[in-house]
Amino acid sequence: MDNVQSKRRRYMEEEYEAEFQVKITAKGDINQKLQKVIQWLLEEKLCALQCAVFDKTLAELKTRVEKIECNKRHKTVLTELQAKIARLTKRFEAAK
Repeated sequence: MDNVQSKRRRYMEEEYEAEFQVKITAKGDINQKLQKVIQWLLEEKLCALQCAVFDKTLAELKTRVEKIECNKRHKTVLTELQAKIARLTKRFEAAK
């Protein structure tokens, strides 16, 4: 890319902002140069969007894993409490 500079690029969550200053110096086919610049800009935008989708999916997966781990802990605690209740019930019945 001839003299293509990115002045400012900021990416936050799903938003992508970019400002570009483009100076094309070509004696020949300007349309071809413009097509290359536009293609490059679109590739940058697509890459940023793919990163946003990846980050969002990764966050969702982390949340799901945390919920699964939490459910396992709750089931373990529930099983322990049920065992204690069963032991106490037997003791009370034996005491009567």
